[in-house]
Amino acid sequence: MRKSLMVFFTGLFVMSTVLVTGCSNPELERAQSRSKVRLKGDFLTENPDVINFPIRIVLAIDCSGSMAGSDPNHIRIDAAWNFIQEYIDNESVEFDVLLWNNTVRGTTGGFTRDLDTLRNVLYGYNNTSLTNYQNAIQTAEQHFIAEIASMRNDAAQSANIARMKCIVLFFSDGMPDPGGSVVINQIYNALDDMQENLEEEQGVALFNFHTFFLSTLLQGNQADYNTVVNLMTNMANAGNGIYTEFSSARDIDFINIVDMRLTVEYQMKFIIACNLNVRPGNEIVDVDSDGDGLTDEEELDVDFNHNGRIDPDEVGQATDPTMRDTDGDGLSDYFERKMSTLDNALDPNDPRDSGCPDGAETFDRDRDGMTDCEEVIKGTRYNNPDTDRDGIPDGIEFMMGTNPLEQQYINDSDYDGTPDWLEVQRHTNVKVNDSKIRARYSYNYDIRDLGLIDLNQGTENQSRRRQISFDISNIDIMNTLAADGRARGVNVIRFFIAEVPEDMPESNPVYRVADIEVNFNDTANRTVIVDSFEAL
Repeated sequence: MRKSLMVFFTGLFVMSTVLVTGCSNPELERAQSRSKVRLKGDFLTENPDVINFPIRIVLAIDCSGSMAGSDPNHIRIDAAWNFIQEYIDNESVEFDVLLWNNTVRGTTGGFTRDLDTLRNVLYGYNNTSLTNYQNAIQTAEQHFIAEIASMRNDAAQSANIARMKCIVLFFSDGMPDPGGSVVINQIYNALDDMQENLEEEQGVALFNFHTFFLSTLLQGNQADYNTVVNLMTNMANAGNGIYTEFSSARDIDFINIVDMRLTVEYQMKFIIACNLNVRPGNEIVDVDSDGDGLTDEEELDVDFNHNGRIDPDEVGQATDPTMRDTDGDGLSDYFERKMSTLDNALDPNDPRDSGCPDGAETFDRDRDGMTDCEEVIKGTRYNNPDTDRDGIPDGIEFMMGTNPLEQQYINDSDYDGTPDWLEVQRHTNVKVNDSKIRARYSYNYDIRDLGLIDLNQGTENQSRRRQISFDISNIDIMNTLAADGRARGVNVIRFFIAEVPEDMPESNPVYRVADIEVNFNDTANRTVIVDSFEAL
């Protein structure tokens, strides 16, 4: 259930006088009723003692016919069993065994911690047939996807997907059969797809594909030896893993090669606040009562077209400024106008044009401000609030006029010297090059690191969390219409915090979110203490 904070305060009416160059009579800036609020508080980074870091390990062991000569005493099987026993005490770790040759001959069928099951599959090996790398790779990916789907359907496990490590130990003694450059390129493509699927689409924290080559049989065949070394090295590089070569079966050992550490400290990656009901304009800020991305004026202006065209066919097609999605089809009014084509393929007044499944019209699983249906059309991830990992949640980025599929670190759309990323974070218009307007409406962020807080002092499990304080000021709020079940005057400020493990700074962040509801028309303190966040 979404948590909200309600605060109230007195509105401040603002009117500014602006001299227009070249005019004999000064003109007044449009009068607007607005006020300011600030958000203050502090938070502790994620607690490593209560977070589950799931580790899922696939042991993909070659059992082709050549293994009878290179490893007659099945030392690789013993090494795999020793690896399992070494890490089975870590309750976050589960194992999946794949015995493969020309196909997958033996498997646990998924991840388990049952030692009897793991032992029975491992020692049921049979060295026979050919060496087909791709079947093992594809099966490993299928098992990871099935595990993630199972976790996603479990409310207690779903949040842990963002902290999940997916690891493959891939062992072989020879050339893929069939071989050749076409097959090798297919292997590389399979690994690229696997990494993209797991890290980008499924949202796991880390994917590692480690390769192990027993080179005994190929040491006298320099050409094939070089081919396999190059292949398995590139496979490890493609999977962000480590390549290891054993010249003799007696050297096979998987322990201590794989990084099995659990993260002990998180660090903040970004923080952003956004009033969903205020749009930064060209000279002033504008009210957006339903928070759909269109100002109230734009919704009522039947000649308005977001791409700058005036379309006679659009007359009479005003949208409802009190409903984010006027036609209830899962696509907001702004989304349909912004994404529509010249032939009006998306119409905010036509509920038949979205293709959104019945009952899914309001789903927003990652709380980024875009419905799942919108994300499918746009190409963003509905299970990751920030698809491009640039620090701006997808929905906020889309409404503010930047691309949620492209990192905005250096983009500067209006060439004013302020990157788009900072303009969106500060809630200014990325298309307006005016330093005075930017200074007038820009959110001010004061973020401070207050240091580490020790937990469980004096115990073997002592760990630490970092305390961060925030003070975000100059946030405009306006007198909204009663919209989408909220009372008149209510503004919704969405507040995101993203954190990453110190040892995986480029991994998918762990997110917290708070929706702060502020009423323009009621009297209260203009400073809001934010002390409650929801984990995503």
